Amino acid sequence: MGASDKEMSRRTLLQGMALALGGIASASLLSRLLRRPRRGAGPSDLPGEGSIFQPRHDARLEEWERRQGPSSS
Repeated sequence: MGASDKEMSRRTLLQGMALALGGIASASLLSRLLRRPRRGAGPSDLPGEGSIFQPRHDARLEEWERRQGPSSS
């Protein structure tokens, strides 16, 4: 009867580990979905038009503007 008890405890341990890993995976997936930025959700971190800090012919700025789509202002 001792061998049977050990098998049950191993099985229970493995089931618990599988449930824990599944919970961790689902929690990380859920947190990624909740942290995903939404379009137009906040102010831009780029300087405004006419600012002395406005970059000129900056490839990063052009790429950012292309991804943002048409401006609403």
